[in-house]
Amino acid sequence: MTTMSNRDKAGRNAKRLSEWIENTPLAELPLNQFGTVSRQKVCKIVGVPASSVGSNAEIRALLDGLDLRLRLHSPAPSRSHKSFVSEGTREEKCDLLAELAVARRKLSRLSYLEEFATWIPE
Repeated sequence: MTTMSNRDKAGRNAKRLSEWIENTPLAELPLNQFGTVSRQKVCKIVGVPASSVGSNAEIRALLDGLDLRLRLHSPAPSRSHKSFVSEGTREEKCDLLAELAVARRKLSRLSYLEEFATWIPE
């Protein structure tokens, strides 16, 4: 069994983030208190270590580009009660999406094991 190099992992993580960005509408992006994309929540949803944002220039560039797109297409966030409710709802949705992504990865692993692994009794 071969292990992936750090460079391969970095490329895989950047590709995974890029695909998620392409498939996620701007309205569904998790935001932080400053109105920019919440890197921690995005990393959790995508299944990428949050530390990758600081160490992987490609991931950092993708997230910075996402912030720019968000600023260009969204009005400045208002501080009304309605916006706080929608932020809470958005946050809950992002948490659920992250949990769903984790569950799907686990299911994929189990499906693989079910199909290709053989059990050897002790």
